[in-house]
Amino acid sequence: MKYYKTIRVVFVLVPVLVFGYFSYKYVNPSGVLEFEYDFCRETTPYVSGLTPKGRVLDIEKTKTRCEQRMVIDPVYFDVRLPQSYRKVILDTEVEKSVEQKLRIGVGVNPDNWKWEFGENMKTSENENIKTRTYRTTIDLTDAKFENNRYRFIISAPGLDISGESIVFRGLKFKFEKPPLTAENFISRIRSLMNM
Repeated sequence: MKYYKTIRVVFVLVPVLVFGYFSYKYVNPSGVLEFEYDFCRETTPYVSGLTPKGRVLDIEKTKTRCEQRMVIDPVYFDVRLPQSYRKVILDTEVEKSVEQKLRIGVGVNPDNWKWEFGENMKTSENENIKTRTYRTTIDLTDAKFENNRYRFIISAPGLDISGESIVFRGLKFKFEKPPLTAENFISRIRSLMNM
């Protein structure tokens, strides 16, 4: 009989703890969500992948990493999130010529071709593999957040005419919003319930 009590406690306590953990992750009280898009995995929980095919080639796997080549602009990807955020800081690891421009934006009204583009800043360079990392900060306050998705665009004007390509080696995301406080607790919970 002693074991039955323990088993009952475990069967009640484990689901409650699991529910509490996932609820905490869903509410995201810190207001910061960071993740990386891995080109070696076809599907990820957050990023849909670069599309359409033909503008981006199939993912190439090397001994150390996976990469994807963009040959015609623009390309798109969706980011699925549990809630909306105020801004995103996106680090893009690419191999491209210095002259080739690269712009990243989020859809304000993608159906009418309205995009909010961020400013790119080169943050690092690796001469051994000709890779540069660009940091782009994008304001998301006016961005369209529909079905828990943001739609992003990567534009490289004149890429198809130049005959060059851009090789993407990594995408790192940092979504930010104000942290959960006593003052915004009720409004944050209401916004989560409306989604």
